[in-house]
Amino acid sequence: MPDLPHTYPFRFVDTILRPAGADFREGRVLTRVTAGARATSGEAWATPTLLAEAIAQAALLLEGGDPEIGRRGFLAGIENFEVVRSPEAGESLAIDVRL
Repeated sequence: MPDLPHTYPFRFVDTILRPAGADFREGRVLTRVTAGARATSGEAWATPTLLAEAIAQAALLLEGGDPEIGRRGFLAGIENFEVVRSPEAGESLAIDVRL
């Protein structure tokens, strides 16, 4: 798996489920929500903004995961972002990214 410049407690992407491919049309990653993670507050993620960060990490990872690009900055735009509820401990999130 390509590397991300993010480390615990701020790395949310666990696994690439579907690589983006050379044309980077779309890809899918997996994020596991655990009760012991710093992102959680009790049984749910502390803020929905962390979901936007998880999407941005997915985009960087699927782009190739070049840690140097991530350290210099990587801007990801998100359209129609809406959070209905925060993920709870024990859930896994499949995050689809499409350019």
